[in-house]
Amino acid sequence: MNLIAVDIGSTWTKAALFAREEERVVCRRRSAVPTTTGKLSDGFDAVVEDVRTGVDGPCPPIVCSSSAKGGLAVAAVGIVPDLTLKMAHRTALSAGARIEAVFSYELTSADRAALETLAPDIILFTGGTDGGNTEFIKKNVAVLRELTIRPHIVFAGNRTMADFVSRELSDFPVVVAENILPDLNTPNPEPARAAIREIFIGSITHGKGLDDVSRRTTGPVLPTPLVVYEYVKIISETVPGRREFCLVDIGGATTDVYSTGGAGGLFGGASSGAPPVVLKGPPEPAIRRTVEGDLGMRVSAAAVLAAREGFLRPLCSDDDDWTAFCAYARSLPDRPDFVTSGDPEARWDRMLAAACLTGAIERHAGRAQTVYTSDGAVTLQSGINLQGTELLLLSGGFLSSVEMPPFIPLMRCERLDSTGRAILLPASWQIHRDAENTLTLFAGAARVWPEHAALSAPASRYAEVV
Repeated sequence: MNLIAVDIGSTWTKAALFAREEERVVCRRRSAVPTTTGKLSDGFDAVVEDVRTGVDGPCPPIVCSSSAKGGLAVAAVGIVPDLTLKMAHRTALSAGARIEAVFSYELTSADRAALETLAPDIILFTGGTDGGNTEFIKKNVAVLRELTIRPHIVFAGNRTMADFVSRELSDFPVVVAENILPDLNTPNPEPARAAIREIFIGSITHGKGLDDVSRRTTGPVLPTPLVVYEYVKIISETVPGRREFCLVDIGGATTDVYSTGGAGGLFGGASSGAPPVVLKGPPEPAIRRTVEGDLGMRVSAAAVLAAREGFLRPLCSDDDDWTAFCAYARSLPDRPDFVTSGDPEARWDRMLAAACLTGAIERHAGRAQTVYTSDGAVTLQSGINLQGTELLLLSGGFLSSVEMPPFIPLMRCERLDSTGRAILLPASWQIHRDAENTLTLFAGAARVWPEHAALSAPASRYAEVV
């Protein structure tokens, strides 16, 4: 049996023809064309026709994912930043969304103006455990009601307020899902994730110009990050030796990090004599995704300078090199398709990629610090502990093709953050990479052949330890 997987990205539209052979999925043919933003189906048709060349009979089934035209834009509204708002942020990211903004506590008129400027596809509206806070929800409903835009609203907060929200926001397309945090120790992201997914399938694909594409596919067009998230989950659950790993995907505008395992790990383990560990915030999920909107190789290159100057400047040979590098990085947002042909641009691209990769991983990982209480010292841990997660998979156009020997020495993460907290990362990495840049396409194939595609994950071994 054959299958075609297509991924429509913001810059490139890719496709692969897959065949299932015993326990594996084999890539028979690949194709890529620049994404036809004006009419996404043109690029889709071109790559499908290319990869099916030589295939007798009718066209094989097609699955498709997309992050074109901004992907799935979500704004998250919560109450306490470390509780419901953090859960809202996680839930939206795990649904494949791009987080436009997060708003805590009571929405203000400035927040309302920001929402209207951002015009997200969905507002994920949360707050309160079941039977808990109601006042913030009432006040935030009053602000949302004044919006001049009409995005979809997913309410996943205090269940006692669901009828009130639906009634007061009846001018909006509102979907009520179960509370993402019904009590402080029980995260419940799946119903809200499912609601976001169904809205994307049912409504947003039309606004993204994917109607013509969806009529030709087997199953709905899904957000690319959601498809990759589910693929990471399948690999972790089914592939021997892959229960815990970290995946980094650097794009032109963002850097995505996915990690598995480590959710219940405590800093320092059970070291004798070590201070007890106190976890801050809701429990960590088994699979986690973060996305950094200021870390990207082209569209966000100028933002990388601001965010990672302390990392980048020491990599330049002198002040003149730094000045030239800055000019290069600032020019890239206006030419997102630029491909280097040699030094110094190739060296500068390696610097940008290293800044994106290390910065995104450092932000993804949890933190730990010793604090002193009346009962003695304790270690306060927030976020996920990746100290035991040593397998690192590199994906994305640049990471798939970069010359590795000069790149690997740049992949050095900090051990402490700017406030002195320990960054919970391993001492070294085992590097694998998606050398053919087909991971998103294998993730698409996993929608039909989950275990077979997981066993065939494109991850060639590059280096033992970095």
